[in-house]
Amino acid sequence: MEDLQWKISEGRRIGLVSLYKGSAGDTLDKLRLERFQQKVATSVSCVRPENLPPTSSAAKFHSLHVYHQVQVWKGVTTLDLRYSDGK
Repeated sequence: MEDLQWKISEGRRIGLVSLYKGSAGDTLDKLRLERFQQKVATSVSCVRPENLPPTSSAAKFHSLHVYHQVQVWKGVTTLDLRYSDGK
């Protein structure tokens, strides 16, 4: 089960880092911080958080939710994606 969660999370990470024009070794949290710093330095008004990349935790849980929803639509009823912090 942890292997499936890792595959889902890694696919999400690669896709979102690419979407936000990051390089292969970047993390979403690093991209979020860089975008925030860039916007603070160039903005004349407040920085809106919805215009920043998602945090890695938010993206992880969103991707697991999307995967689960697709499985429900497909009629897969034996799926178990309980949260695991890897410990």
